[in-house]
Amino acid sequence: EGEGEPCPEHVTCIDELPFTVEGNTASDTDVLDVFDTYSCGTQSESGGERLYRISLPGPGTLAVSIADDLEAGDIDVDVHILLSRDAEECVARGDRRASAFIDAAEAWVAIDTYEDDGGVDHAGAFSATFVFVPVSTGEIDASALVAGGVAPEVAALAMRAFTTARNAGL
Repeated sequence: EGEGEPCPEHVTCIDELPFTVEGNTASDTDVLDVFDTYSCGTQSESGGERLYRISLPGPGTLAVSIADDLEAGDIDVDVHILLSRDAEECVARGDRRASAFIDAAEAWVAIDTYEDDGGVDHAGAFSATFVFVPVSTGEIDASALVAGGVAPEVAALAMRAFTTARNAGL
């Protein structure tokens, strides 16, 4: 459960990151079907979705990725990062990956099923990894990116670029 508020029914609450989960957007007791479209995309997402509420320690970048090997054939789930449990507050969307800077105590993620123009629901199994890189006054540690599957040398370069940009006021 998240701090202060109980975890809503059919929502997975995440208090520690990185976090990896295996799930399925096909019908079962924890699949919802409340979002058909999101403000950050035009695609039909009228299939089932899994919802996650993430407690964050402060401002930083939340990244969510779907493992490529489980999303195969007719399975097509998409990642949506939201500022609340409202599809109009979507800040990032991706087919397999999405990331966004969040300056709030929590964020929401919907892993939602794509529905094609013919009305075919592409629900199925997925494995998702949630990673958070906090902004701090000191040097940013790349370990969260590495824990999320980013190669150590790439994570170090990314953090160096981010730190340089932040120090330049960008």
